Amino acid sequence: MIHERIQERQKQLDLLQCQAGTVICCANTAVDETDTVFTLISRLLERTKAQAKEHIRSQQEAEEHRLKELQNKVQEDITTLKTKCYKLEKLSQCEDLGSILIFPSLSEVEEAPELSISEATPPTFIDLVVNAVADFRDKLQNTDALSRAADEEDPKLSAVAWTTPPQMNEQEQAMQAYQQQLQAMAAETWLNLQNSSLYISGRPSNTIGIYVDVEAGVVCFYSVGREVALIHTINTRFTRPQLAAIWLKEAADCAEICNITPH
Repeated sequence: MIHERIQERQKQLDLLQCQAGTVICCANTAVDETDTVFTLISRLLERTKAQAKEHIRSQQEAEEHRLKELQNKVQEDITTLKTKCYKLEKLSQCEDLGSILIFPSLSEVEEAPELSISEATPPTFIDLVVNAVADFRDKLQNTDALSRAADEEDPKLSAVAWTTPPQMNEQEQAMQAYQQQLQAMAAETWLNLQNSSLYISGRPSNTIGIYVDVEAGVVCFYSVGREVALIHTINTRFTRPQLAAIWLKEAADCAEICNITPH
């Protein structure tokens, strides 16, 4: 009886040690992914900040151009009015009635359009900054922004395939919630691409094969068992030299890179 309890406790101890190893592995992975995400966010912030500055300068140039045109128009009106004023002064000193008829009517002076104050009022500096910051905020709230940033920073396609850990035997109630989560995960398989996860229906083999044709721009994922079944195909364009890399989620996972020669 005591030996059975010792064996049971030993199994529980092994399970706890396995869970502790899983926690450490997941934490290390999360830390690495956090560094990657924040690096992308930092690059996105710098790029968006530059775009915001460029937007402000563009608005500044447009406003300066508009004000310059208004200044030229006002200057032309002033010159025209001075000319007419000069002619009217000469007219007032002229005693020849025939010359008076040659000069244009005084009503022409009143036909010059008036520039409204609002038309010549430029937007304040605060308006420019607020608009630029609003655009900056909208870009950060867009969930696709990080994906686009990742594509721009690293256009190479990176892919990792994995299957979830097998279902574990039931233990005491304290471990039941953890086991239920693993049991639910064990029935699913996901293909994790760089910016998204693709759910794979059914239950493929624990061995996942990846075929890459750089020249054709094709990446294929296969379930390798008694038979080889195609899981998913990606058509892309490789712009940089490709290097094989494998990420193992669990300590017991293994992978092999093969150079397949067609027969």
